[in-house]
Amino acid sequence: MAILNSYVKLGLLTIPAAWLGLIIGLIGALWFIKRQINGAGFDGGKVSDTIFNSIFYGFLAALLLPLFVMPQAVWQRPFQVLLGGFIPYAGWIGAGVGIAYFAFRLRTKQVPLLVLMDALVPAFLFGWSLYSLLVADYGTRTNLFWGVPLSDGIYHPVNLYRAILYTVTVWFLVKKIPLQPFGLRAAFGLVCLGLVGFLISLADYNPTVWLFLTPVQWGYLVCAVVGGLLYSRTAQV
Repeated sequence: MAILNSYVKLGLLTIPAAWLGLIIGLIGALWFIKRQINGAGFDGGKVSDTIFNSIFYGFLAALLLPLFVMPQAVWQRPFQVLLGGFIPYAGWIGAGVGIAYFAFRLRTKQVPLLVLMDALVPAFLFGWSLYSLLVADYGTRTNLFWGVPLSDGIYHPVNLYRAILYTVTVWFLVKKIPLQPFGLRAAFGLVCLGLVGFLISLADYNPTVWLFLTPVQWGYLVCAVVGGLLYSRTAQV
């Protein structure tokens, strides 16, 4: 149950819906960040450009990692190796490169960290809600009337849960909590991301369990705890 099918045809090209959803979600998140940072009196265009460049360099680093760890295979089969998907740990390397670049460039933007977080957290939720609206994601079986009927049963429309609940969260954060240098919006956003995400994950398909929870569920709990700690810090200001 989503706007896009599994694949989208653009002329002779066949693009996976997930890629198109990621692009649209990223564009929406960057637009949101630019608008919020501009509203706070800073240069939102430079911040959004820095975030885009960080993602680009991180993706490029992950894609080109085989050149450094398996150069002989790249020399023999360059297109198959470089365009055949990421090798193990490439995602972590790419994320590290992107974060390092962003941290380095952030020093020259003169935007307070908590103001930036106040814009980043709802922007992330906004982009994820756009992605979830476009790309289908089915969870566990259900008997609820709004479940999605597939060939082998009825399943939770997890992507619609995310799209609706994250959109409501973004609306609440923007309308009820003004952007300020204390990080209050970011704190509430992280708590909402953690609690709402954990709640939705209960209806999702969770094949991997580590200490009674999946890695994603542990990540949601960490978000909620970090948000709570940030809120306790802002309450003291």
